Amino acid sequence: MPGGFKCVCLPGFSGVWCELNIDECSSDPCQNGGKCIDGANQYHCMCSPGFMGFSCETNIDECASSPCLHGSCIDGVDGYSCQCELGWADQRCETNINECESSPCFNGASCVDLINKYACFCLDGFTGKHCEADVDVCLEAPQNISLCFNGGTCLDGPGSNFTCSCPAGFFGDHCELEINECCSEPCLHGAICQDLINGYRCHCRPGESLRKKQ
Repeated sequence: MPGGFKCVCLPGFSGVWCELNIDECSSDPCQNGGKCIDGANQYHCMCSPGFMGFSCETNIDECASSPCLHGSCIDGVDGYSCQCELGWADQRCETNINECESSPCFNGASCVDLINKYACFCLDGFTGKHCEADVDVCLEAPQNISLCFNGGTCLDGPGSNFTCSCPAGFFGDHCELEINECCSEPCLHGAICQDLINGYRCHCRPGESLRKKQ
């Protein structure tokens, strides 16, 4: 023993004169890519992004803060990914997908965006999920309501439109008006004209012949 003495080293040192600092990093104690920094009888790990703990043994759970607003969170290394519910998109599932963007509603209908679906509000005279069907106004009219009067025939048009085909002697949008055949003053010699349906009758003065048209 040199000089007749023996050095009792402090923890972390070795050698005859305790001149050697023991390298606690030699055993690679830091996990998951952490960088080991040697100290006196100790070491310190500088962890890679996404890890924590004395030896960087713990993967940080980036899903712990519930970052996905409308979906499930999948934890990764120094990050996460969101599996969005139907109808939602973007990194945190924060954006409601606009199903009306493709203009699914027809014939002037208004589209209302919902969650993973949409609704079409049809104009009068149209029906169907996409307002694609033209309602036959003449067939859909209630039985106690006549669209065309005086025997007129209802003809369906686009949307809520319709026209009436009027029988002889009537006119108007609903065949509600009778043609006055006496307006042209067909009766001569002071005779009185009587309007009829699609015709007229002349009531002659005494001595004149009866004139009638139908």
